Amino acid sequence: MKQFLEKYLKRDIEVNEYNGERLPLMFSGLYQLYVLKADSFEWIVALPKQQIGLRDLRIHVAQLEKYTGMNCAFCFDNVSYYIADALLDSGIAFIIMDKQIYLPFAGIMTQTTRNASATPVQEISFLTQKILLSAIYDRWQNMTITKIADVMEVTNAAVSKCFNEMEYLNIPVIELFGRSRVITVGDDVKSLWEQIKPILRNPVIKRFEIDRDCKLDYMAGISALSEYTLLNDNNYPTYGVLKKNIRNLDMKLADARRTDIGCVVLELGYNIDYKGKHIMDPLSIVLSLSEQEKADERVRMSIDEMLEEYVW
Repeated sequence: MKQFLEKYLKRDIEVNEYNGERLPLMFSGLYQLYVLKADSFEWIVALPKQQIGLRDLRIHVAQLEKYTGMNCAFCFDNVSYYIADALLDSGIAFIIMDKQIYLPFAGIMTQTTRNASATPVQEISFLTQKILLSAIYDRWQNMTITKIADVMEVTNAAVSKCFNEMEYLNIPVIELFGRSRVITVGDDVKSLWEQIKPILRNPVIKRFEIDRDCKLDYMAGISALSEYTLLNDNNYPTYGVLKKNIRNLDMKLADARRTDIGCVVLELGYNIDYKGKHIMDPLSIVLSLSEQEKADERVRMSIDEMLEEYVW
């Protein structure tokens, strides 16, 4: 940090650990704190020890400045462009190592490098989600854009766009291997899943109820969960069909008043060929279930059983 700041601020920087006086104990667990001094000006720099959400960052900066009586800036090794832009909009000082410096209280607003292709992402795409889940299942290591394009049977440009989405959303799977971007998944896929789950989408686009059993060959939803575990299925099967194939079926939209359900068909944004099974993959099952379904203790236990056996 000292070398980076001195290089781009063109001045000597003195860095000392903050002794923690006047601060609640929680801050020592959340941040590594330093006092920085440039010329006669001092300020606090807080390095998060774990991922901290935007809402908490806003709260913490106000508390740190109140307790220390100094201006405060956050320092990140890496952070999503969404959070960086939100901090800029809020006037909150921050440093992104080797990329960006924003210290409005010192009149310093310097930007070095930024991925110009990382456009704002409002919602993760289904292809990006499919790539992430596939990476978890197969424990990808150094998977290049070209290799992923071959596996997914899409273009390199489509996968490159997915990489840009992941960078914007700060999903920690992209690394540099030589001069190429690659996806590498660590051993702790459970922690990765918990980290990315809040930004993942329900793969179900629409739910259809049919008065007969269509006898399709791809199980989804509760029926798929029942295939992986000992959970009893509903009185009717649940199937999954990709959006591009849904037009071939004669269906009516779900109606809560229906009592003559022969089967349920879920229109899906993607599917994953999981171990050659004609069954929805485990993580997509979790994302597809409704809150009402997951409120059932038997369903929750079956989810845990499925993930322990097939994913973790």
